[in-house]
Amino acid sequence: EKKWGTLLSLQKLIIPNIGDSRAVLGRLINKETNEYKAIELSRDHKPTEKDEEKRILENDGRIQPFIEDGEFVGPQRVWIKEEEVPGLAMTRSFGDYFASIAGTISVPEVKEHILVQEDRFLVLASDGLFEFISTEEVGNIVKGYYEKNDIVGCCEYLYKESYRKWIAEEEDIS
Repeated sequence: EKKWGTLLSLQKLIIPNIGDSRAVLGRLINKETNEYKAIELSRDHKPTEKDEEKRILENDGRIQPFIEDGEFVGPQRVWIKEEEVPGLAMTRSFGDYFASIAGTISVPEVKEHILVQEDRFLVLASDGLFEFISTEEVGNIVKGYYEKNDIVGCCEYLYKESYRKWIAEEEDIS
């Protein structure tokens, strides 16, 4: 038995989400080939999502990337219509007064997932991980560590790899 614990003692996951953190489930889809699938159980609340964009624009918010030296830089962000605040790269958050003026909300999106016997692991992480490593890559990485029963090694590897990719991206920008 895996020391990581088991999802099988649960029947249903309830996943409330706000912002740009993500819940990803690892499911064994083929025992013979030991193939897993990474399943997103939440979605990032970004200005590029049509329903989120609609709400921001209907509330007099503005969506565009940050402008540096007259050039657009980085992802789409939420701004108050005629001001340069808040510049938030997500459409749901809590505790940000200026973002709420631009149409962001603090209402979580809640999804349910009925667990099946093939569900093996759950990854809960922020954009600090998922901005630099795709859902599929994370699933493949965690699968290897799950099979070795090395949760500490898994966390260390994901941290170091996302940090390495962040630094590499920063150096490309400079």
